[in-house]
Amino acid sequence: YKRGIVGSVRCVEETVEAADFINKCLQRKPVNRLGVNGPNELKHHIWLKDFNWSMLRSKGIQSPLDISKDEDNYDSRISLELDNMNTEEKQKNELLLRGDTHQK
Repeated sequence: YKRGIVGSVRCVEETVEAADFINKCLQRKPVNRLGVNGPNELKHHIWLKDFNWSMLRSKGIQSPLDISKDEDNYDSRISLELDNMNTEEKQKNELLLRGDTHQK
């Protein structure tokens, strides 16, 4: 994951429309985010105006990322953290993940 962000892979074309799309998706308050009114809000954003949704739906689009099948994207440190966590901590984290998030 980190390598994809800081490496030479570029997934987003640098345009005003792309920046607008990303900024609207990353709004702090969920009610202000692009897509809060459904997926069509995202699909009709100007940055995606020429995107072929039917090709995506039929799995006819190949990923622009070329990730080697031999490459391991699993971070083993996460497993170690979970193994070292006691039962009470695990239950507390599970409850936190199940609940709704609220932002003020």
